[in-house]
Amino acid sequence: MSPALLLAAATYSGPGNLTVGAGLTSWTLDVGAFALVAALALAYAAGLRRLRAAQIRWPVGRTIWFTAGLLVLATTSMSFLGVYSHTLMWVTAAQMALLLTVVPVLLVLGAPVRLLVTARPPAQAGVDAVLANPVVRVLTFPLVGAVIVAMVPFAVYYTPVFEASLRNRLIEWTVHLALLVVGFAFYWSVLSVDRPPRVHYFALTIIVMAETLFDAVPGIALWLGTTPIAADYYRQVARPWGRSPLSDQQFGGIMLWGIGELVGIPLLMLVVVQWMRSDAADAARIDAELDLADEARQAAESLLAGGDHPGGPGQIGGASGGGDRRGVGYQGTDSKGEK
Repeated sequence: MSPALLLAAATYSGPGNLTVGAGLTSWTLDVGAFALVAALALAYAAGLRRLRAAQIRWPVGRTIWFTAGLLVLATTSMSFLGVYSHTLMWVTAAQMALLLTVVPVLLVLGAPVRLLVTARPPAQAGVDAVLANPVVRVLTFPLVGAVIVAMVPFAVYYTPVFEASLRNRLIEWTVHLALLVVGFAFYWSVLSVDRPPRVHYFALTIIVMAETLFDAVPGIALWLGTTPIAADYYRQVARPWGRSPLSDQQFGGIMLWGIGELVGIPLLMLVVVQWMRSDAADAARIDAELDLADEARQAAESLLAGGDHPGGPGQIGGASGGGDRRGVGYQGTDSKGEK
């Protein structure tokens, strides 16, 4: 071992070499993440209790999705990803991808907004007021959300924000919370779990497809980059094992790219499926309306046919209506002739 590595090993105070065993057994308590997970879990559970008390059924699948989102959130912050987030850059890239894409998608599929307004109907007015806010409407517009999601990694990695988040826990929590909010706003508008989409599904499909393509750009940029990011910080960490800082950064780009694509492709398929279901529902509605119109037409034709038939309903109306007096008169003439 070279003198530089010996010095690094002597001054290094971080976690040991990341092996499979270390990855499975390394856990840490992230106070901010724990508080957020606990708050979301308690709020969701309170909503479920209110529904149960009101004897309102809630889809089990929604609860499973939301629970999965909380578990991924906790794992992202408190498993080996949390332990090594200040040591390996590829771990921070994996965290960013999970917090920006995977966790928000799972939470959105849990339909927390619908649960809120179903469990507490008076909250509907407040939710409507928030969603009607001009700023919120802009930020939750699918195209705007797609641009923000694609630009967030650039805003973090290619500004002083990234190194500051490594050095300051409060800034790190703020960045993580911002990733969740940005991701939730975009995927909530795309998945349309609580409300109909604001754009047609064709446009929504194009937006998701474009976002999936552009979402790969930050990861590719890190992968192909030759200038280390936060070089001063990682030089001070002086990790004596594993990849070099530049190789670590490039692998982080692959992680950021790969996780984003793993979410983007199923999301695109889900939007297409929703589009097909929406078209099928519209077709069924139109068919039902046409059937009602056809039944009404047939009923009208039956009434008209019944009015022209002797002895039918029209004969009763003929006693007072001018339209049938001619028929009555003919009957009177026949009677005279017979006499």
